[in-house]
Amino acid sequence: MALREAGKQFKTMKRIEKPDFNARMEREMKSLQQNTKTAEKAYGERLFNLTVARSYIKRLLGNAKIAKYLKANHPDIFSEFIAIATAETLQESTTTAQ
Repeated sequence: MALREAGKQFKTMKRIEKPDFNARMEREMKSLQQNTKTAEKAYGERLFNLTVARSYIKRLLGNAKIAKYLKANHPDIFSEFIAIATAETLQESTTTAQ
């Protein structure tokens, strides 16, 4: 008996909420698309910044005096810089730095 009543309530809710549901889904889809565009833009900016930073680290390590100083006084930083500079992909450099 209770199951039939629940079924009737569900059918009533389904008829009433369908237009609201569609409108809500459209709003959520627009919001998701905006969030995706924002994430893509942020990813591009971060990728650019990481690429610039990697190039700068390579230049630093290319200077023998700086490389020698880092190796002698900051070996942990030196080893991380080496890992970043020699990584073939961005994924390698970010997993090494973690």
